[in-house]
Amino acid sequence: MVSSADRGAEPALLLMQNTATQTPVWTQAIGWISLLACAVLAGWIRLQPLSLSGVEDRAEQSVRQAIRTRIASEIDPSLPQGQRQQVIAQQSQAWIEQHLDTFTQEQQRVAEKLKSRLRYEGQDGQEYVYLGDRDSYVWLRHARNYLETGTTCDAVVDDQCLDTFAHAPVGTDMRYRRSLHIVAIVGLHSLIILFKPDFPLPASAFLVPVVIGVLGVFPAFFLGRRLGDNLGGVFAVVLSALLPHFLYRSMGSDNDVWNGVLPVFLFWAILAALYATVRSRQLAYSLLAAVICGLYAGTWSGWFFSYAVALAGLLAAVLFVGLRFVLHQRTDRLGQFASLQRLLVVILTFYCAAGVCTTLAGDNSYLEIPRNVVRSAINLLPFQTPTPPSPVVSGQDYWPNNFRFVSELRQFSFSTTVERHGGKLFFFASLAGLLLLLLPPAGWRERHWLVLSGGATCFWYVLAHPDLTQWTLYGLLAAPLTGALVCALADQCTQTDQDPVRIEAGIIVSIWFLAGLYLTSRGIRFQLFLSPAFALGCAALVGRVHLWLQTWVHWVIPRQGRPGGIAHLLATPLVLYALVFPIERGYTEARTYLPRIDDAWWDTFTHIREASPADAIITSWWDFGHWAKYIAQRRVSADGASLRTHIPHWLGRIFVAANEQESLSVLRMLSCGSDGLPYAEGAEGAYGKLLATGIDAVSAYALLDAVLERDAEHAAAYLTERGFTPDQRETLLASTHCSPPETYLITNQLLMRQTSAWLNLGLWDFQRAYIARHAPHLPQAEAIADFVERFDYSEQQATALYTQAKMRTSSDQLHNFVAPSRGYLVFRWHSCVTQADQTTLFCPIGQRSQTGSILTGFSYRASAPDTGRLHMRQAADDGSDSVAGTPTVVVWAGPDRIEHREFDAPTFADLGILVDVPNQRILLGSPPILRSTLTHLLFLDGRYATHFEKFDERTTYRGDRVVTWKVNWEGQ
Repeated sequence: MVSSADRGAEPALLLMQNTATQTPVWTQAIGWISLLACAVLAGWIRLQPLSLSGVEDRAEQSVRQAIRTRIASEIDPSLPQGQRQQVIAQQSQAWIEQHLDTFTQEQQRVAEKLKSRLRYEGQDGQEYVYLGDRDSYVWLRHARNYLETGTTCDAVVDDQCLDTFAHAPVGTDMRYRRSLHIVAIVGLHSLIILFKPDFPLPASAFLVPVVIGVLGVFPAFFLGRRLGDNLGGVFAVVLSALLPHFLYRSMGSDNDVWNGVLPVFLFWAILAALYATVRSRQLAYSLLAAVICGLYAGTWSGWFFSYAVALAGLLAAVLFVGLRFVLHQRTDRLGQFASLQRLLVVILTFYCAAGVCTTLAGDNSYLEIPRNVVRSAINLLPFQTPTPPSPVVSGQDYWPNNFRFVSELRQFSFSTTVERHGGKLFFFASLAGLLLLLLPPAGWRERHWLVLSGGATCFWYVLAHPDLTQWTLYGLLAAPLTGALVCALADQCTQTDQDPVRIEAGIIVSIWFLAGLYLTSRGIRFQLFLSPAFALGCAALVGRVHLWLQTWVHWVIPRQGRPGGIAHLLATPLVLYALVFPIERGYTEARTYLPRIDDAWWDTFTHIREASPADAIITSWWDFGHWAKYIAQRRVSADGASLRTHIPHWLGRIFVAANEQESLSVLRMLSCGSDGLPYAEGAEGAYGKLLATGIDAVSAYALLDAVLERDAEHAAAYLTERGFTPDQRETLLASTHCSPPETYLITNQLLMRQTSAWLNLGLWDFQRAYIARHAPHLPQAEAIADFVERFDYSEQQATALYTQAKMRTSSDQLHNFVAPSRGYLVFRWHSCVTQADQTTLFCPIGQRSQTGSILTGFSYRASAPDTGRLHMRQAADDGSDSVAGTPTVVVWAGPDRIEHREFDAPTFADLGILVDVPNQRILLGSPPILRSTLTHLLFLDGRYATHFEKFDERTTYRGDRVVTWKVNWEGQ
């Protein structure tokens, strides 16, 4: 019997009871129905990409754009740009309304055409959607290797598993040869082909994230239900499994789905161990958590983050229970000792077993983790200052950071993280839920209300001021949680709270949340770690609100034996309404997801495979390396795993080179020996061989640059003059001037959107990199003397560069000091029309410049490049007069030759114009871009090339050209 005095706490007791015997049958039934509904919903949404529904939106945009283009050709180009665009929009919409049937039919026709380009025909004669993303194909190739040969390796040499297709021609270590993801693809495909023998492997790979995503629903639901009843379980599933960024990262068949699911399994097992009342179950769940760690270690190298957070949460819980035991020795001494004993059993079992499991998974760094975690924590302290660089030149100190240009690793602001998790309201709800999880369910005193009100104020202040410094932000978020823990320490230990693990669970989830929030600033990929903790915070809030609703119902209807049914009826519609927004966001993300690969890319690589010898090499931007290896089955210069090497810099050099010969020499070097440093295969490249002779990093690069710009005979003489022995000359030239295998260079318009990457990497100045690294830490006199001696600068030049580098305080500023990153102003041609005088051509632009003014057009006379002038107006429709000025350079592309006209004191600094004289059109961009080999090959169609022969050209469904060039090493 429950006394009337305790009747107000009865709902809290009911909510916190977790055994089947204490839970009403109808509650269990609702729980299982809700769980199955969530699993079905997650699976249905994850299968949406197979419908290619997003094509219909793209088809509508395509048809609308075609109508706008047609109407624009009929509008007077001399109209002010703003007025002209308004007229085009009005007339386009009017035409669509008048010809709605025609518009709809054309949209359907375009949609079907686009869908056909995103599907392929399997051996069973059925059509399947292409596997969407890029990194999926690395796992797909490993799975195909295993199915065909019984191993993921391309070759095994001296017990080393090799990827002979990467870093051509030397190959590299197969770094992902053992992965749970490969096992899942192979296992699922083997099961499917028992029933459908001709089912394609890529189609099986697509289903792996679907299955794993659905399986992740179960631990998410159980965790949410543990913290917030069945409604909390539903919230936990929707806000973790259906978040758009998680779906986007796992819609193909990359291994990111495991990063969103395995941490949830890990923390579910740990909390299940803490909640277990029998010692055997505590041990079993702790061992299960360790096994999950082992599986995680066999799937992703960053597994230790979730492990470290779980361990830190357990240690923090031990500290809290220990303090409470010391402070309240006379109150429930046995209960507190039992809690401490349970925690110690779980943490010791988990720690020891995880070491065994992760080692068996192939990760031998387990014993180094505590030291690395402590070192990382110390480095994060706000009073730490960076260690000055060593005066000894290191081989990796001066190379660009390739990961800077990886979209999934770009740093995001706190406000972006909040937006990606549903906005301020949902984020506030999650923070409030974490706080309530640390506060008692009933029996509140003034200090509890003070903590709640202060916490709500802090949370909302942070959300309203997202530009706070990092430590201020984390301090304001952690302060209320710490205050709640202090209150919990001050509270007397009683039997009012029947959930003795509540606070321990709250501590673990809160640490998970804060650690995940810190990691999200490192890139979208790492937001996967925050999302489950965020969802559990919302689940805890839903559970507490439901509890309060039960209490209110019990107070209003005191004769009601169980208020849960009425509370459910009242809460369920509100919860479902709140979930409409996140479900809709997840559905929209899945519905609009389209593959990045299509017939154009697939046929490009198929053509290379069918027309090239087995030892051919494909050079493309690293994004497309995994596609080339899987489809073309040929070696590649780079792929997504090359980002830790020097190769991306050399790729940038190939594209940004101002002349064909420079591109050819760098391309030859890659095809002769690559540059895989700092990996072991890098020793076989020319740069690695120079470092092996004892030359420092910057001098080695300068010497290699000089060798590359010479032919073999003159390069040998050059090396002889610098004291290289015959053996050294021979081995070095073998990596720079060999007779390379057949090589193909792929250019595509997607690179126009990635200009900052290949431009910055290709123009990376190693002298400036040296200055940028040393100037902030050396006295001016010492630094200038070093720069003058090392680079043969004048004292005035050295002083100017030192001052510039010293003024750069952020990484972005330092990168811009070392190399520019500005690309095309508009990566499309602007057509020109002949003026009334029949000698001058005018090319309308209508593009806003960086200063906010409007570039209205460019005028020139075909017979005189010097007459080229850019025209600018201060604003689009302010009635101001157009002002004429000169660009930095005019690249004059005639029928049979190309000229560069530099202007002294240009009006428009760092802006050039490429004039395609025969076709009467212009291109705007920075001078290095307009002079580049990529612009020559892609925009001028290789008009002047003697070593690049067009081999293949196709257009993707997005309208991007993919052009393949076969390298003619001898020239025409």
